[in-house]
Amino acid sequence: MPSTSLNYPLSKESPEWHARFLSMLPAIERYARRAFRGESSDRREEAVQAVVASAVVAYARLVALDKPELGRATPLANYGVKHYRAGRMVGSSVNGRDVGSAKCRLRGCVVTGLDEFQEAVCASRRATPADIAALRIDLEAWFSNLSTRDQQLAAALAQGEPTSGVAQMFRVTAGRVSQLRQELYHSWLRFTGDTAVA
Repeated sequence: MPSTSLNYPLSKESPEWHARFLSMLPAIERYARRAFRGESSDRREEAVQAVVASAVVAYARLVALDKPELGRATPLANYGVKHYRAGRMVGSSVNGRDVGSAKCRLRGCVVTGLDEFQEAVCASRRATPADIAALRIDLEAWFSNLSTRDQQLAAALAQGEPTSGVAQMFRVTAGRVSQLRQELYHSWLRFTGDTAVA
């Protein structure tokens, strides 16, 4: 039986197009690895798997349109790479306002830890010693008022964990993590007395 580079054997009931896609899979993976060679090994593997997912969905669509002959490894891989770089993942919606999303990162959003945030404020030439002290006190007081689960979730998000990773940690959906992030944000605004709640 043919198998992929991931060593998943084909079952006897697999449609014919599965075998054709699996024959292209090594070339698609090579293309994706080259495209993301500058990334860390973890991020590169995540990107390669996202490219494979996009490629198989695109090829399945060609088969459904009765045009499987149009599916070739390089264009499918290129399509997957472009989708990944645009922040479009198979099986997930694109939410550009979610600071943990790939789409937001592509627009320049950066997630940093609370310690790094405090250091950045402390390094600011505009921050007075009173501002720095108030931030440290307020942040600790606000954090201690959160439930244990919310403290853990806020810490995970502040450390830069992606939405999907936090969702797995807390056994909730990525959408729920986005909702909780907004709730934490509004909680902080209420705590600090900021009336400009968007």
